[in-house]
Order: sequence, then C-alpha cells, then structure tokens
Amino acid sequence: MSNLLQAIGGLEEHGCIFISDRQKGLVATFDELLPGADHRFYMRHMYANFKGTYKERIFKDEIWMAATSYTVHEFEQHMEKIRSLDQGAYNWLRATPASLWSRSHFSTRSK
Repeated sequence: MSNLLQAIGGLEEHGCIFISDRQKGLVATFDELLPGADHRFYMRHMYANFKGTYKERIFKDEIWMAATSYTVHEFEQHMEKIRSLDQGAYNWLRATPASLWSRSHFSTRSK
C-alpha cells in the first residue's frame, strides 16, 4: 500500500476511489494509510457473500435497489423491505457501513 501511495502522490487533488472486497482488516488499513481517499466495496463480492446465507431471489432485487439508490430516503425504504422479509438479512447488511456499498451514502468529492 505504501508503494501505491508513493506512486500516485497526494490523494486530495486526485479524488481517488479504492474499490475492494470485504477482506477483514481492509477498512482499518484504508482509514489509517489513505485517510484522504474514498473506499468502497465491490458490490458483486458483497452480494456473493450475502447470498451464501440468504438465497431468496427477493433479497437480490432489494439489495441491488438499496445499493444503487440515489437518496438516503430511497435506500432506507429498501432496507425496511429487507427487514420485513428477514431481520437477520437486515442485520447482516447493517453490519457494514452503507458508505462502503450504497451510492446514496457515497462521498460527493469523488467523481
């Protein structure tokens, strides 16, 4: 990671976004080493992990609608639908900050 930082220089002027899987420890590493960069999860990987436990098709549709929502209000509507279907699925998603996986919570700094 330090080699990457050295190669790209200051992050503030570039508006960098790093996309990763949900590997343990990555969020803390990004926060520590790259505090000026946006970090997001690759939603396909996150959904693949989710569907290992929650296989019903209705979850796929609702999760993708929550992930691609433009407003927090719209995001919350989809999350409430997921909660009404299965509290465990809702808790699984809420365990990961929405700022890492939902457009409605992404920073507006990055383009």
